[in-house]
Amino acid sequence: MEKSFDDNIEIRLPIRIEAKAVETLIRKKAIGENIKSEKDGETTNYAEILDVHLHKSEDPEYDLALNLKLRTLTTFFNNKEVDLIVYLSLGFDEQEQQMFIQDYKIDGETDNWLVDKFIQTIANNVMYSKVKSKMNFKIGPLIEKELLELNNKLKNKLEARDGIFILGAMNTIKVSNLTMDEQHFYLDILIK
Repeated sequence: MEKSFDDNIEIRLPIRIEAKAVETLIRKKAIGENIKSEKDGETTNYAEILDVHLHKSEDPEYDLALNLKLRTLTTFFNNKEVDLIVYLSLGFDEQEQQMFIQDYKIDGETDNWLVDKFIQTIANNVMYSKVKSKMNFKIGPLIEKELLELNNKLKNKLEARDGIFILGAMNTIKVSNLTMDEQHFYLDILIK
């Protein structure tokens, strides 16, 4: 005897993502990228990203810290390696399903006053918009893709355990909360 549920079921699931997995994605996107500005059709390369490490911020005002190793590309400071720490405060808009940078701060001091001024110039004029745009991330399109795949599996009787099958369709999957600790990101997922 086969019965179906006409009422919608709502499930909340916690998802844990290793911070190392997020760091790996950031490294793939960032290493080798040039920090540059474009003005009037001219491109100015300031620095190349050599390495990136992600970790929980030690500054309580911020959520994450990105350690960046850069190689300068300007004529005056060519091939000088510089270390920066970018502190990030994350925000999450549940309605828009979007993660974004609320605030950030860049620290990077060397033993050279002129190089420090160069770093401040890059940070204030170039990196601000780049960091904001790269870390402004819509989660919705990724979830929609997964929703289609899951619904295709559910249409054909998904076997949860030996002899136990799940069928049906999900109308909505969305992130309802985003938090983090030293080694993990936590997403609360709402499924309807």
